[in-house]
Amino acid sequence: MGEEVKLHGTWESPFSFRVIWDLKLKGIAYEYVEEDLINKNALLIYYNPVHKKIHVLVHAGKPGLAVWRTFRSTSEELEKAIKESLGMLEIVEEHGLLGDNKYFNGEKIGMVDI
Repeated sequence: MGEEVKLHGTWESPFSFRVIWDLKLKGIAYEYVEEDLINKNALLIYYNPVHKKIHVLVHAGKPGLAVWRTFRSTSEELEKAIKESLGMLEIVEEHGLLGDNKYFNGEKIGMVDI
């Protein structure tokens, strides 16, 4: 990867641990930043200005929040995103979840399996 990866999280968050497990399984080096949710770090607020919550995965100085990928500014964009998501779910349902595979993506464990 070659670029810095940081995870802002808390020790009690199962969601933070899911990201940690996924990064470790994939062999991705990262820096963990423990957040105090009572006294929020300025970086946490900068990377997640809408919710100001954890977990935040930062790659190359940019937050990788799933919410930003699905956020749409117009109802037409939202409707299109919903149709695309439903289409993807139909493909998953048609092909079965695991079939003969050990994991969702075949023989290699991934985030979906966690």
